[in-house]
Amino acid sequence: MSRTVWVVLSLILLVMVGSVAAQSQADAVVVYNVWARPTAAGEGGMHGMGDMSGMGGSMEGMEGMQHGASSTVPSAAYFVIENRGENPVVLSSVTTPVAERAEIHRTVVENNVARMEPMADGVEIAPGETFNFEPGGYHVMLLDLVQDLKAGDYFALTLTFDMPGDESMAQEVMVGAMVQDLPFETAGVIAWVESVTYDEMMPEDASAVLVVEYPEADTPRLANVVHMGVDLPFEIEDGDGSSRVTLDLVPMFDMMYVPETLALPITLVLDDGTSFDVALPFTQASEMMMEGHDG
Repeated sequence: MSRTVWVVLSLILLVMVGSVAAQSQADAVVVYNVWARPTAAGEGGMHGMGDMSGMGGSMEGMEGMQHGASSTVPSAAYFVIENRGENPVVLSSVTTPVAERAEIHRTVVENNVARMEPMADGVEIAPGETFNFEPGGYHVMLLDLVQDLKAGDYFALTLTFDMPGDESMAQEVMVGAMVQDLPFETAGVIAWVESVTYDEMMPEDASAVLVVEYPEADTPRLANVVHMGVDLPFEIEDGDGSSRVTLDLVPMFDMMYVPETLALPITLVLDDGTSFDVALPFTQASEMMMEGHDG
């Protein structure tokens, strides 16, 4: 049975009224600029893989690149949430394959002493609000990590949103996080993953859709998308101040499989020569998809 995975990151929250499958006014939530603090020095992820020729195409060799010793040092994840709808939403919980626990906290400073305060009831994002999870403020603590996080690593985060009210319905948003020392620098571009389509039995059909926004007239435009130095074919549909980009992910799976951290990085290259990385999230790990691999 074919399994096609959809990861919807520009989320349309639907409210079911009674037993009738009627839709209320939709609330659009977008999540972008997702990153996390490293817990160890050195590079990891794609950047730390080096030459794969000595692995002989074995799954054991690839898994060895993904697993490290568990870390008692916590990390923190940050992102931006925009509620573009007309109703409030609540970020109620977060999970990730790289940590046993993920807790929503905020930093509170009292008498010049900072402490972390768990947000047991989650965080509400008002209609039209842009809510920043950032150092020194709201953040997601990643506790009991199953591996150290190194700069250049990448992993998936699943954010659960609730709609307040008696007819609320929880919705999950999966995003890809990049591990880095500093917040994102995107040259003013706003980019998020709208969807990923991936069937581990049919990697030749893998694709993704990105939305790239240009807030100012002089904001540099998307010129190319790259994975591990290989250009990814894409089709671009330009709109008023934004582009909808459909990516062909087949070249990714000629060289890589979905790691157990459930995310793979891509690089967005702008027409002024600047670039930045984002991570595509996947809902399940696949087997190795390398050309000539026997399975």
